[in-house]
Amino acid sequence: MITSLQDGEQVLINQSQISHHVVNFYKNFFCTNIVLQEPLLADEVTPKLITDYINALITLLPSHQKIKAAVFALNKDTAPGPEGFGAFFFQHYWDIVRQDVVNAVLEFFSTSLILLGFNSNIIALLPKISNATSIDLCRAITMANFKFKVLSKIIVDRLAKIVPSIIFEE
Repeated sequence: MITSLQDGEQVLINQSQISHHVVNFYKNFFCTNIVLQEPLLADEVTPKLITDYINALITLLPSHQKIKAAVFALNKDTAPGPEGFGAFFFQHYWDIVRQDVVNAVLEFFSTSLILLGFNSNIIALLPKISNATSIDLCRAITMANFKFKVLSKIIVDRLAKIVPSIIFEE
């Protein structure tokens, strides 16, 4: 557990402030400022292979049936995730956990949360150096869990349908 973190001249000790600082740091780190980007030649000469229609299909909210199909397509004998539950648990107790799994998947697709891990409390910060005091001296790692496996399965199934039209043999 991180008990303190330096933000400029300020030392954060409140867990809520620390969490907020970590989320904002990585949002800023992984987002680009469009104003500072110059148009790239590659953008001008590369054909647009993903049409608006295909993009809509890829980002469409999955149905409850598609989510269930993804859950039951996963190998039930795999090792459990960091929360202690593997596919077998979710498949066996589907009637009980169904709504939570569906809600998590739909939240991802409806909000496009890149930093979903922060909301699921599965981010760990490893210091790059001993006695690291600020976020830029730490490395964030995520531990994959069952929800990410379900999301990945849905996304992979969707991409498999369009990959042949956007990746050429050459």
